[in-house]
Amino acid sequence: MENTVNQLVILGNGFDLNCGLHSKYDDFFHERFEKIDTDEVIDVLLNHKPNNNGSALNLKVYGIKDPQFRTFTNNPDPECNYEDKLTYFDLLFMATERYMGLDSSWSNVEQILQEVLHIMYDPNNQAGFDTSEEIAMKAVELKDTCFNNYKFNSEEDKIEFITFVLHIFNKTVEDKNIEKSLKKFEETFGRFISSQISDEYISKVDNELNKLIDEKADVLSFNYSATPLLDFQLRDNSKISEWYNVHGLARWDQLARKAAVRMVHDNSIKLPRPIFGISRYDQTKKEFLSVNDPIHHFTKGDRREEAIKEMPYNFLEYQISPEVNKVTVFGHSLGMTDYDYFKKIFQKLDLANSKLQLEIYYLNEVDRQNKIEALQQMFNEYGHDAAINSRDLYNKLVNEKRLVFKAIEK
Repeated sequence: MENTVNQLVILGNGFDLNCGLHSKYDDFFHERFEKIDTDEVIDVLLNHKPNNNGSALNLKVYGIKDPQFRTFTNNPDPECNYEDKLTYFDLLFMATERYMGLDSSWSNVEQILQEVLHIMYDPNNQAGFDTSEEIAMKAVELKDTCFNNYKFNSEEDKIEFITFVLHIFNKTVEDKNIEKSLKKFEETFGRFISSQISDEYISKVDNELNKLIDEKADVLSFNYSATPLLDFQLRDNSKISEWYNVHGLARWDQLARKAAVRMVHDNSIKLPRPIFGISRYDQTKKEFLSVNDPIHHFTKGDRREEAIKEMPYNFLEYQISPEVNKVTVFGHSLGMTDYDYFKKIFQKLDLANSKLQLEIYYLNEVDRQNKIEALQQMFNEYGHDAAINSRDLYNKLVNEKRLVFKAIEK
């Protein structure tokens, strides 16, 4: 029984932030755009014809000279692979920062991406537009039904933002340019995270996990950063049993692969790249996407399944030990974006009827209330399968002292 794993530790981005990693999307965008006049880029593109065959990605054509996007590489030649440095998603989040600057959700990649995909994969929009006038009319038509969960500086800004979205993503569906651009964007974000990882950060990860783990635990990480596969301190931590980076790794290039080869002694190893994707849960409609929805293949689940098929090693697919009686969550928002993972855990460990304990860490009182609301929303969905009312389930766990909230130590 000495090697029995009784605990599952779930790590979200809040854990990395607590360990000193600057891993927020807005950290990434601010560094990525630090030398760019983003307002100029937006204004110039809006004053030209809509994107066609990737024209929006070639800023030099529009007279914008030497746009130095931070690529997080040491390439001394700024002209090398120029177009690979810019993606449609760079342009998108330049615009969200400009038009939604008053809303802290401007960098919410998954939710904004979902809304953009809904617009562009609408059968009425897939073929694209030929003129700016057509796009302007469509933007006015969409203003009351799209992006209603965000604060814009004004209604005019909302219309201009939708216009810009239609402008840059014009005619990108049929040739699958959105998928291609998303993969490039993932690579760039992965390089950003890699540039943040240090020995000090890994040491903090190791120390924090020693505090979180009682005896021995599996770790389910939603982060792209730390991994025992590449970080010896974690590999040598006897409290860690299995570790899963379910959305891939920031360090997946040839240098990292060589380190992993030395670890597993197999030259065929291939590391999983960072995976971005949307939630299967549509936050706008408050319902799950149909498997027949044209944007379903952008969900994290579908994109993980694609990556798993390419992996000779099972780095992305996680197994839940049936012996787990405690689930510790640190730094995860408990948002519906990752509900599928939590549903699998709740079902496998029979949350409603077992003695499973949920231990959830929070940053402050506002964060605690947000996590309570998010957990109740999860329970509302899980309750349909477990045949129990969500409020009854929540109260049951509280009364049985199986739901515990703990403040993060400063």
